[in-house]
Amino acid sequence: SLKSRFLTPPEFNHEERKKSWLKSRDCLLQVSEQLRAQNILPENTLFSLSHTDQASIALGAEKSALRGVGIDLEPISRALSASAASKFVNESERNLTINAIQIWVVKEACYKANPKNLDTVIPEYRITELKKTASTLEGITVIRDQKIEFLLFLFEPGPLHRFWVSIAKMRI
Repeated sequence: SLKSRFLTPPEFNHEERKKSWLKSRDCLLQVSEQLRAQNILPENTLFSLSHTDQASIALGAEKSALRGVGIDLEPISRALSASAASKFVNESERNLTINAIQIWVVKEACYKANPKNLDTVIPEYRITELKKTASTLEGITVIRDQKIEFLLFLFEPGPLHRFWVSIAKMRI
């Protein structure tokens, strides 16, 4: 069953990591149930998930016009060293109005949205368009001449928890 397939965790060295993994799968099952209530079956659905120690998030979308979807989240408090950022921030992205953790969240979601991601690495994804709307940033990431659209926004589920979230989609 879908439930047993997604809720059987691999071996973890830390109990907190296992709890985080299980919470993300619970989110995935909730999304699947919501889509099923709309007569969208799992075999016709694309899924993506992300989790940290503090939060889990899942995304589901009907396959009809999409090749892939992706989602990622990171706490806004997460800091990245210049050395770490240099491994995935391209020269042209250094002048963008977003910081390294935001670029990471966008690229990770876009990586997940690419059904051929096993042949790619995060630094290959290039943010080529970025525009600000009232509450989000929208843009395009390009990987080997393939466009992936994304949204980047701040998610605040509580006063002590603030996350950057990016949702990406690759159209057919």
